[in-house]
Amino acid sequence: MLGLITTKSTITVQPVDSQIQLTPSTEYLINCSNIVKMEVTNTNDSLIRYKLNKHEDRSPEFQLIANETNAAIQTLADVDAESLMIPLPIFVHAAAFNDCDGTPVTKYFPVESISWVEEDESATLAKMWVEEGGWGLRPYYVNYNIAQFMDMLVTGTTTTTTSTTSTTSTHTD
Repeated sequence: MLGLITTKSTITVQPVDSQIQLTPSTEYLINCSNIVKMEVTNTNDSLIRYKLNKHEDRSPEFQLIANETNAAIQTLADVDAESLMIPLPIFVHAAAFNDCDGTPVTKYFPVESISWVEEDESATLAKMWVEEGGWGLRPYYVNYNIAQFMDMLVTGTTTTTTSTTSTTSTHTD
């Protein structure tokens, strides 16, 4: 299953695969099946060796340190998705976050093929990397933030919170 991890506040080594850029203290949604190895560091953190595309032998592994323990990551890995396929609103022709305009199109993705998900700086959109077997990874820009993405995975729906404020004024003569 996909699991939400948070990187440590310092990162000394960036991934050799330039498709992603790790940012300190940032949440990422990872496919726990792509974890090659985990080790405990500093009691409460995990050193993770991760492979973006587990189907591609030439895809390099990289390391990241997560604020979650190995046990917490194992728990994430054991959570089942609501469905084997997930409907996501994507921007079909987007090549970057600033290309995400217009009406997104709903496309279904196998959950097991989603490798990596990261948010834009405004936390309103997500970039998702999908494994396409020996063909490599393909990026998709999704009209969800990571919290909405997780809602869709776990419950099959997204939650929208709205609030209204009303004011009353009284005029006196």
